[in-house]
Amino acid sequence: MKCVRKEQYECVYLTKQNRDKVIKILNPYFENKQMLIEEDNDRYFAYKHLGMKMYYSYNHWYVKNIDEYYTWSCYTDEEFKEEFKLVEER
Repeated sequence: MKCVRKEQYECVYLTKQNRDKVIKILNPYFENKQMLIEEDNDRYFAYKHLGMKMYYSYNHWYVKNIDEYYTWSCYTDEEFKEEFKLVEER
């Protein structure tokens, strides 16, 4: 999917149903590795990477930051709609 602020950004909406696909988008270096999910419930999932536990919330938007090296910011649906306009769906 794509969204715009003043410029175009990569974005994705995370749901429980598309979790495995989104993991590959948010963390492409896991594509050829088995990733072990330590926690999974109706609100989020979590896994451990390099000793840090990473949390991802379901039913939230993730927008790629252009200022930093391949990091993603998390937005609720309401926050996303205030900041961005969706211009392309995949």
